[in-house]
Amino acid sequence: MRQKVLGTLTIGQAPRPDVVPIIDRHVPAGVRRIHRGVLDGLSHAEIDRRYGAGPGEAALVTRLTDGRIVELSRRRMREGVEEALAALETEGCDVILILCTGTFDGLECRRLGSSSPTISFRAWSPA
Repeated sequence: MRQKVLGTLTIGQAPRPDVVPIIDRHVPAGVRRIHRGVLDGLSHAEIDRRYGAGPGEAALVTRLTDGRIVELSRRRMREGVEEALAALETEGCDVILILCTGTFDGLECRRLGSSSPTISFRAWSPA
């Protein structure tokens, strides 16, 4: 039987040291985990250029792995979130948790058959 896969997606950088231990404590050991961040692999300059919030723009705040706190454009982050979701789907995730205090209405998960803001939690085990 195929191993179950849990994906986590943060608008910042992954893995999130404040979240991974909690997930590890509550998700069965047999479930493979893939942690992804929209900002993974980007320099500070790239983050500011691609996703930085402009004056008066709706913003999301996140902490980078180096401790730096950045304000990101909610509007421009949407594309990055959609791309990261598609990548997690391609990697075979059965469930994807979006780790963000903001919302992104209308995101599509084609493989998982759902769209936000509706989130369906089903009981599943690694077997």
